[in-house]
Amino acid sequence: MESGIAVNAGHRSPVIATTTNRLSIKPAVRKFRKTPKYTGPLWWWSGFEKYDGYGDIARNATLAAATIGNIRLQAYQHYHKQLQSELGLGSILSHLERKAEGPQFSIQSVCDVLPPMGTKNALFTMHESSILDPSWVEAINKYDLVIVPCDENAQVFRRHVRPPVEVVNIGLDQSLYRSSAKTAGTTFRFGTAGNIRHVRERKGMDRVIEWFLAAFPKNNNVSLSVKLNAAAEKILSPRLKLDPRDDQIFEDDSRIEIIRENMPHRVAAEWLRSIDCYVDASAYEGWGMWPFHAMATGRPVIGTYFGGHREYFEFGNHIPIGYRIERAQSHYRNYGEWAMPIASEGVKAMQWAYRNPRATREIGLKASKTVKRFTWEQFAKGVLQALAKHGIYQP
Repeated sequence: MESGIAVNAGHRSPVIATTTNRLSIKPAVRKFRKTPKYTGPLWWWSGFEKYDGYGDIARNATLAAATIGNIRLQAYQHYHKQLQSELGLGSILSHLERKAEGPQFSIQSVCDVLPPMGTKNALFTMHESSILDPSWVEAINKYDLVIVPCDENAQVFRRHVRPPVEVVNIGLDQSLYRSSAKTAGTTFRFGTAGNIRHVRERKGMDRVIEWFLAAFPKNNNVSLSVKLNAAAEKILSPRLKLDPRDDQIFEDDSRIEIIRENMPHRVAAEWLRSIDCYVDASAYEGWGMWPFHAMATGRPVIGTYFGGHREYFEFGNHIPIGYRIERAQSHYRNYGEWAMPIASEGVKAMQWAYRNPRATREIGLKASKTVKRFTWEQFAKGVLQALAKHGIYQP
């Protein structure tokens, strides 16, 4: 049988052959119609909330993808002004908010995954403990591919969902987060940051404060700056009268600074360059943007080799502390386990950094060099390669 030809004798009636005068059945010949290759754009959907991890990923990844791929951008109407005026993406912005006229890639929070909207669909997401909620699994199983930022996440998702799972590392804006000397202050300054609405028990800013007070009970040559994200409700609805102290973190020590205002990336980079050492006490990060950016600015990071940290923590480029695998707490209490940093090791690590400033700076310099390989262009290319590998979209 020739390529593209089908022989099916059962669809022809018997006839008398004119040359042999015998009864015969002549095979029917049917040509297959080849499905035309899709040559349209990749539909790209996300939320673009400011001062939010997924929003940051969406903005940077979309800008990179727009320069290397044929994409058509989708977003809810309230993001359109930002996409047009601030990001300059109006030329690829679609009027279709949900439906996609072709394959679609989307960036979404794992607990709010929307139904797929394209002919084929890929999803980027992440999680911060060892078990996925059954309702999340049901939503994710409707997709053709799941992309996560780290291998730890990939192992969790592969245990729970049906679609194939690929790892694509998150990128970094090298022009903003670059290494430089300390910009302010004479004390040895520690820093930590996090979004409290992402569950403070996981983020661990309270733990860092406890470690600092235990490590330096009376030392006035050290200080701690704690950067919090403003309440999401206040961002979305400024008319709400929220007490800025609703976070219940109080600075009852003059050496501790609490920053509650949101920072654009330019200011965040300057804040990181104002500290000597970043302390991460998180119990699990799907990636960990704050420690990642701290390393890019040449600041050593105290933290656990677990979760997303494993993608960019290497021997000698951070100050490691141990952890215990424990049942997740608070909003994560039904979702398995995470890695709780050991408090005594956090205290000792902070003391070591203070007593060894030269070695601490050398670790920071090595950190900045090792994270240079992470770019947003690399992330966008990785997404497109994963889509091509699984037959979702061929650039």
